[in-house]
Order: sequence, then C-alpha cells, then structure tokens
Amino acid sequence: GASGWVGEALIQELRDADPAIEILAVVPPQPKHALEAGRLEKLQTLYGVEVLEADLRALSPVQFQESFQQVFHLAAHTATECPGEEMRTNDEGTRALVSALGSRLKGTPVLYTGSIASLDDFQSGARGVSEQVAPRPLTSYGQSKLAGEQILQEAAIRLGFRLHIVRAANV
Repeated sequence: GASGWVGEALIQELRDADPAIEILAVVPPQPKHALEAGRLEKLQTLYGVEVLEADLRALSPVQFQESFQQVFHLAAHTATECPGEEMRTNDEGTRALVSALGSRLKGTPVLYTGSIASLDDFQSGARGVSEQVAPRPLTSYGQSKLAGEQILQEAAIRLGFRLHIVRAANV
C-alpha cells in the first residue's frame, strides 16, 4: 500500500515527524498504472524509502530486517470488479506477511487498513455504523478484506502484537 494515496501520505507524515526514520515499503514488482509508478519514484527519491519489490502473497522471512518498530499494512487489491486471484492479496497476502514477520511482531503495533466493504450493512437503511455492527460483506473484495482482518486478529493473539484495524471508506 506504500505506493497508494494513503501510503504516500503516511510516509510523508512519518518522514516529517522524524527525518531520520528508516522506512521499508513492500510494493508490487510492477506498478499497476503511471500514477502508482510516479508515487513509487517519489517515495524513493524524495522520501528516501527503501523499497522491497515483491508479491505480497509470496514473501519470505529473509526479505525483512531483523527489527522494526511499527507495521503499517495498507496493501489491498481494490478492483472489486476483478474477483480473481489478484484479490487474494487481501487475505493470502496478509497471511504471508504475518508468516514472514513471525515472532518478530511480538509487542509491535500493527495497523491494518480494512474496509467498510467488510460491513456492507447499508442496505438495511442504517444511518451509520459502529463497532457493534456485524460484518456482512457482499462482495469478494469485502470478503477478502474481512478475511485479512480475521487472519491478523488470530495472529495478534498467537504472536503477541498490538493490532489496530481502521475500516476506511472511499479512500
């Protein structure tokens, strides 16, 4: 997610807060479009971000440094009209990331950008949502983002990291 709009904004904020911070961004081997390619170049040249080009679904533990202070998992395949294998970035990519980082996650804050699509409770006429609304995803995108949340919730208990989920809407 580093080469997306939210990722670029987050990296800019992190760099502004601490110019010496080391940032590693996992990005797809090939940008999906020119805008993403431009953001990626900007992250490297302007913000000095170290980039690891890798398919999130096929990460290896040896691809990461030994220690880190925070994990921001912003990656998502958002093309809801394309329910194929690429959508698996949202769940299987999350599983691979947790597996690659493993026990090094203990005690680390992890922020995951879920999606309001995990809820899809707007058909009922509700005027807003709360944490008490049970997820009922209607799309493969919503289902895969919810699966990513569930993978992280289980891993947080097993590996002892602090999980924060933000279900963003229309980002």
